[in-house]
Amino acid sequence: MGSRGYKMEDRLEKELALWMYRIHVQETCRKKHGAKVELPEIYHRDTQEDYDQYCQAIGEQELENFMNLWSANETSDLLEDTHVANRIRYGLEEFLYKVINIEASKQGRFIASLWDASGSTSENEVYETNVKKDVYLEDATKGFHGGRGSKV
Repeated sequence: MGSRGYKMEDRLEKELALWMYRIHVQETCRKKHGAKVELPEIYHRDTQEDYDQYCQAIGEQELENFMNLWSANETSDLLEDTHVANRIRYGLEEFLYKVINIEASKQGRFIASLWDASGSTSENEVYETNVKKDVYLEDATKGFHGGRGSKV
């Protein structure tokens, strides 16, 4: 994550162990394959721009390579083709997004700089300034382009 511009929160190790334990219990002990597993709460700003940047920076191939290295120690829960390993493999991207420190991360600061460059104070204002308007319709409402009350 660090090589991709993200700093993790201090709670990462605790939350990761708890998340993996919950998956193990659901899949192995309860045999409730695919049942919902609680994810940690998000403590960072959670904007669409941040999430999109995260998905672009952390690709599926990077996570796959990481899981292959991680499972090389032959821990039964991490070997391919087990319910637990598949849940961890396919849920890791979502889990990691929950425990990154966006504000302290290079990628998060990049998104914030885009907002600053636009002169807005929030992401909602960025959307408002980027709304494309039809110039013809604007002129028509002002009375140009013929019709009653035309200024042409």
